[in-house]
Amino acid sequence: MIRKQPTARVRYAAGLTAGLVLLALAVAGGLAVGAQSVPPAEVFAALLDPD
Repeated sequence: MIRKQPTARVRYAAGLTAGLVLLALAVAGGLAVGAQSVPPAEVFAALLDPD
């Protein structure tokens, strides 16, 4: 069995983190563009406390 080098794990973790950050930015950008008539505070309130 071949073990991953520590540098490979660091690169994997960095890539995963960068991908998640880009995904979060894309979601935030989509909310900002797609919901222009709805204030951002109302959108986040609906997402966090849908009743």
